[in-house]
Amino acid sequence: MVDISTIYEQYSTAIYRYARKLCHDEVVAADITSETFTRLMEMTAIGKGPQTNMRSYLYQTAYHLVIDHYWIERYQAPLEAALDVVGESVEECCEESTLLQLVASAAKQLTIRQQFLFVSYYEEGHTRKEIAAVKGTTRTVINSLHIKVIRKIRRLLCVHVWEERQMS
Repeated sequence: MVDISTIYEQYSTAIYRYARKLCHDEVVAADITSETFTRLMEMTAIGKGPQTNMRSYLYQTAYHLVIDHYWIERYQAPLEAALDVVGESVEECCEESTLLQLVASAAKQLTIRQQFLFVSYYEEGHTRKEIAAVKGTTRTVINSLHIKVIRKIRRLLCVHVWEERQMS
């Protein structure tokens, strides 16, 4: 039998942060975190809980709950919360802030699936192998999606730089 309270203590903060970064709403993130562990209890009670990787199971459940929430709202999750500015000086923060705002703006134009990869890989620090496990797909598919995300972000940033040069 799985000790839900131990699992909750171990993973709840990470799941909450993950949900908050995807949906940019503390109340919704708390609801998603709660529902994630409720579903874990329900699935464990009927013998259909995770067999191998608890972390992947919880992240996958939280991800699907976020998708469900935004499917209902017909709105894509913003990424500003996933792009916090950390710098040692005011100038560094300003430069970083401008770059992060550009990346956040470009990232908003990604599909929800691409946003999931973007946040999981760059903010949460998950490997592509872990992301593949969470998504229930192969690493090859995630690698391909990762390449598409990088190309799209680069293309959008290049367009911005080109527009800036045209204006000056």
